[in-house]
Amino acid sequence: MDSDLEEIDDEIFDNSDLRMDRRPFPDECPSEIVGIESMYVCFGQRYDACPVFFASSLRTACKEAFSSAIITERRPVLIYVHHDQSDFSNIFCSTMLCSTVITEYLLENYIVWPWDITYESNKNKLMEIWQEVFPSEDPVDFSKEKCPMLIGVMRFSEEENEGSFINEYQLKTLFQNTTITLEELKNELVIFKEECDKSERIRLRDILAKTGLDSNVILQIAKYLSLNDAINAFSFDILPLLHRTQAKVQLVEPSDRLIKLVLRKLNSSQVVSLRFNTEERLSNASSNLLSIFNQVMSISLINHHSIHELIFYKIPFLNITSLSLWYDYEIAFDAIRDMIIRLPERIKRFHLYSSGIFCVHYSPNQTYPASSIYFTLEYLLIDMSYFPFVSQNDCIQNYPSCLLMAIIDLILRAGVRRVCLITNKENLTNLLDINEWNKLTHSHFKLEQVTLRVLGGGLNENEIMPNLPNIQTLFGETIKFRMIFV
Repeated sequence: MDSDLEEIDDEIFDNSDLRMDRRPFPDECPSEIVGIESMYVCFGQRYDACPVFFASSLRTACKEAFSSAIITERRPVLIYVHHDQSDFSNIFCSTMLCSTVITEYLLENYIVWPWDITYESNKNKLMEIWQEVFPSEDPVDFSKEKCPMLIGVMRFSEEENEGSFINEYQLKTLFQNTTITLEELKNELVIFKEECDKSERIRLRDILAKTGLDSNVILQIAKYLSLNDAINAFSFDILPLLHRTQAKVQLVEPSDRLIKLVLRKLNSSQVVSLRFNTEERLSNASSNLLSIFNQVMSISLINHHSIHELIFYKIPFLNITSLSLWYDYEIAFDAIRDMIIRLPERIKRFHLYSSGIFCVHYSPNQTYPASSIYFTLEYLLIDMSYFPFVSQNDCIQNYPSCLLMAIIDLILRAGVRRVCLITNKENLTNLLDINEWNKLTHSHFKLEQVTLRVLGGGLNENEIMPNLPNIQTLFGETIKFRMIFV
């Protein structure tokens, strides 16, 4: 903590009996951070609570408030101007500003930036800051008689900015030294927050209009986005367009608010894909969600541990045909293999993405005879492009092609029709072991296609080309073998 602020803290605590006499800001406050931290300590002492103040410059507060790429995460700035000698300041802070109702609402919806003008030096400092951040705004009357004061800051929409060189921000005085109830104060804050949200949506719509995009192009773009991202990109106004065309959408980690919005604006049957990033969220919501969105065909799970329990007890696989698992840590392939071969028959597509895979020898589990095949998996995708073959280091058998052995074993056990393996150039040679691929030709199941998608350039053709024709010859016309370099 800054040495100036430490002196302020010490003085406040050493004079706790006189805490109401201590000014929130020191005279000639050396910096915005020191002043705001000082006010935070002072208000905590006086009122036992206070809003979470943004302890940095006003310019930074405005930048931070509107920096998110997600519109719903952008927040207006609330500037609180305090004067200790104003008759109404103490009662306003104790009964309004520092009340639980207001502090909790501000925490979720605003960035609060405070300033104290009890000393003339700090009032002059605020006027300098104001001119720097809001150069085109009319001067504000920062007098004792106007305090306490709340000023909301939001951005002008592109529409309002058109054709003039005005300040980026729009200011509105929400309250100044007058009688007001707690309910009225919160209502003012809610209204301004709604105006800010509307302004942000208008900005985005205007930008899109200037690009010349029409509804067909927007729909084409939206096809490659989750509903969350489509709303962030095109605003909530895209929902009527999606409803009119009955476009299919994906929900990512859907909040209760988003679910309610979807049910108001779209048909539940339009939701065909769900993605969950946390086990707790899915555990609490899965049964209700899937009973509402009964046309969901695809589920993606990120870093989920209890896959067996989830699949067999939590999710009623009524229409789901595709399951994707994503991990940002290393996983044991045998656990994934044993889970895949026990999937319900209606699951036809399985995608696995991981930052690393331990081979089956790393944590040996019970093996199943090759005849123990529960169903035919139509499509299997395993993305190995983000990690080296850890099995080479951890395989107790020291097989260079250990992971390929495990994958081919999985293909046989799950009766896979089409396979796509995504790898990097370092791992490619370990996937070209013709002796392992030869096992597939003796299977009575008809593997139709194998695709190797290789990421990265600089490949050594002398290492690749000798094996490639052999594999293609091995498969012949029965199995289509492709290698794609990206």
